[in-house]
Amino acid sequence: MLFLLYINDLPDNFDDVVTLKLFADDVKLYSNIAVVSSNTSVNITEQLNKVAKGASDWQLPIAYSKCCVFNIGSKTPHHTPCTVDTENIPSVEEVIDLGITSHKSLKFSSHVSVICCRAHRRANLIHKCFYSKDVSSLLAAFTTYVRPILE
Repeated sequence: MLFLLYINDLPDNFDDVVTLKLFADDVKLYSNIAVVSSNTSVNITEQLNKVAKGASDWQLPIAYSKCCVFNIGSKTPHHTPCTVDTENIPSVEEVIDLGITSHKSLKFSSHVSVICCRAHRRANLIHKCFYSKDVSSLLAAFTTYVRPILE
């Protein structure tokens, strides 16, 4: 409960140029570069430093190893890696968020291939570990262990 009280006022510290989304203990900061006019510049490092200042004010540590810069689209200018509190935040082409793999081109082929690979590994494990080749027991195992991954 205290964590929610600490973090809920964080979006109030930002302009309309960036948007902050909070989910549990995750913070996502993003901006639409196409919407920003030429006289308004978005300095992502400056905005990230605001997040770091809010975290240090409330004595909440930031897991910099889990942080990244994710540019979406082919026309998005490639930014140099950001630095926050002397920590480099790398720029990535693919990110996993809440179990969804997103690529900078917003094609979900990488997400689908990851899920199919996991389901295939689990199905092979069932086939390898079951001594009985009874169709009903194999079907029950597939329905229990593989189908939820695919769904």
